[in-house]
Amino acid sequence: MKWVLIILGSLGFTLLLVDRISFITGPPPFLILFSGDPNNLDKIIKHLGYRKDAKIRESIIQGLVKIGEPAIKPLISALNSKEENVKVDAIEALGEIGDEAAVVPLITALEDEGEKVRKEAADALGKIGDPIAQEPLKNTLEDQKESVSKAAAIALYKLDAPRTIELLITVLEKGDRNERLETIIELGKLGDTRAIKPLIKAFNYFQDINDLMLIVDALRKFGSLAVEPLIDALNDRNYIVRFFSAQLLGDIGDTRAIEPLIKTLNDSYSQISGGFVDSPLISQKYKAFERRYPVRIEAELALENFDDPRAVAALSEYRNSSVQGAVKLGSEKPNSVESNKGMIENLYGLKVRVSALLDKHPPNPMASIPKAEDQIPWICRTLDEAAKALKTRIDPFGNSITEEQVKDGLSKLFAMVNNHEYLTLMEMKYPGISSPLENLMKDLQMLIEPTKKEATSSKGIEDLVKLWAPGNMFRPTSKEIKKIADEFNRDGEAGSKALADTMRDLLACRSPNISYAIRVAEHVNPTTELIESVRAVVEAPALITAPNDLRFEPEIIGSGKIGWTDGTHGSIVNLAQGSLSSLENRV
Repeated sequence: MKWVLIILGSLGFTLLLVDRISFITGPPPFLILFSGDPNNLDKIIKHLGYRKDAKIRESIIQGLVKIGEPAIKPLISALNSKEENVKVDAIEALGEIGDEAAVVPLITALEDEGEKVRKEAADALGKIGDPIAQEPLKNTLEDQKESVSKAAAIALYKLDAPRTIELLITVLEKGDRNERLETIIELGKLGDTRAIKPLIKAFNYFQDINDLMLIVDALRKFGSLAVEPLIDALNDRNYIVRFFSAQLLGDIGDTRAIEPLIKTLNDSYSQISGGFVDSPLISQKYKAFERRYPVRIEAELALENFDDPRAVAALSEYRNSSVQGAVKLGSEKPNSVESNKGMIENLYGLKVRVSALLDKHPPNPMASIPKAEDQIPWICRTLDEAAKALKTRIDPFGNSITEEQVKDGLSKLFAMVNNHEYLTLMEMKYPGISSPLENLMKDLQMLIEPTKKEATSSKGIEDLVKLWAPGNMFRPTSKEIKKIADEFNRDGEAGSKALADTMRDLLACRSPNISYAIRVAEHVNPTTELIESVRAVVEAPALITAPNDLRFEPEIIGSGKIGWTDGTHGSIVNLAQGSLSSLENRV
């Protein structure tokens, strides 16, 4: 027995422990766990399989991973242990180290009698990524234990094995968020009806609105083939499943859905909460609205798509009853919908014209622009939802909404699309599309506010975007920055809020061009919105999970992540700290 004095500098105290290296039952000394010293390799290996403390177990594995290549042979030898936990920990460490020398022993471990060992071996092979593991993993798909077969499926997915419907469905059920989202898109393109029920079930896996809309888009491609499963889903325990099933049935327009949708007008769910409505896209909107019956409202909107007498009669009765209906929800006069009939028709017409742009301007296969193919469908969906909201005074999530709120949303659509960088990227993907798309947005602007030729703060935003336009090789002078700030200040509080919105969009995409907006913000009226947007930059991490709708080009992108380099991140944070200080001093 020997005494070891251990200094835990990060914790700020000294701990005296008795270290008897030969014992296996007690916790291993911290010195061994955290050192990652190859000289301690034999001692750490002896503690594989330790289960009395999860943190200590993790420390053992991470210590071996830190040692790296010298630990591979002892870990492979540990696969011959008679103890299942020892083998499981050894396999996990091998997978984290990621050396191909471990592939053949791990393939052998796929045949181990222990379920946990086989599952961990499949996980590790997926992490290492050697294609020679594909055939053994395909055989493991037949494993009688579900945990093992599903681990093999996810590993095969990571190894870029052929995307069979069975493989994709398994990854959809058991993969991580990014794997699931990729699979949803692939299943929609594949068009195999066996994917319909798993896709509907996938509504249970997400709460972010962008993720949920990916499922909607995938299911919509199945058309009438999805009707019966969607009708069944109207009885699902999860209101999110019922909500989107009603929406899809309305979009598909199959008369088999009429009676089930009529029954759904009595859906009991009456409160929206949680991540489904807490996304940045809609959280502020929900704070402003009274809680409603979202599934009922979606069923009501779906039934409007049918000319069938059953749907017409049910809607009439529903809206004339004491139950909340679209006609009774708004505070505006009943004839307000009739007064907007022209605008509603124009929005639908504008949607058709925007959609037709894809037929006239096919994509450039050589241009790789992230999410470019999603933009026209997104614009069309926004126009469609705005028209429905003006008609019913109900937003897409079942809440009452005013005409001004609809127009405010359309103004944001205009500002996003009528943007030099956005139009440039669209032009790269769809040659010739920028000019007609810009003209259609001008038509939208006239619908929103016929008496105005220019949207609020559009001049300030336009001049700001020009700073990073292609071909602009010069860093703007302080005089130019202040001139752009003056454009925002001319619009007062609205201008400051417009800059704040642009700043948040640039931050969400980790665009390096946010530095220009930060410099401008230092000279703009200090509204709460602008101060908070700059503070968000100060607190922002360098890397984040990539959002589904990139409005600006990130500095770096890959593996489902976007972000800034360390150098850019540091300079942007420093710039934002200076701007924040200036804004707060002027409040």
